[in-house]
Amino acid sequence: MVKFIPIFIAAVMLVVAVPTAQAGTSDIIRLHSSDLLSQGIRALRQGDMERAITSLERFLKQPASRSNRVAARNNLCIAYEYVGDLEAAAEQCSIAIELNPKYWRAYNNRGNVHLAGGAYEAASADYQLALEINPKAEAARENLKLSEAEAAKR
Repeated sequence: MVKFIPIFIAAVMLVVAVPTAQAGTSDIIRLHSSDLLSQGIRALRQGDMERAITSLERFLKQPASRSNRVAARNNLCIAYEYVGDLEAAAEQCSIAIELNPKYWRAYNNRGNVHLAGGAYEAASADYQLALEINPKAEAARENLKLSEAEAAKR
């Protein structure tokens, strides 16, 4: 099995929130769920996959908007793929797609998972779906070329 590290990881929105102090105390700070999402995305960008996974998993245990849940699942997909847990990565991308079937980044990232696992036809199919949703998605276009080139080698 050939292991690929995706060159084109789709950017995600960064939700910024201000931590709030618990009423009546000045030294206890409670994190809002969006703080956990921000921490997870920041950790992912810094290459700290374990911290990213922990923050994003904690975020998903709290109430959140659908769009933030999609972003968290998509970012978990990236983190799990990076640490080599392709099954968990594919599951997270698939959940993101279930939550928002028009979120092209999740198709692109699930394609990366398939590519990493050597499933070139499945990877190409996901990249093509991403391009149907967003024809200007250069990451998906470049990944499709890469997937087709790898398939041609076999």
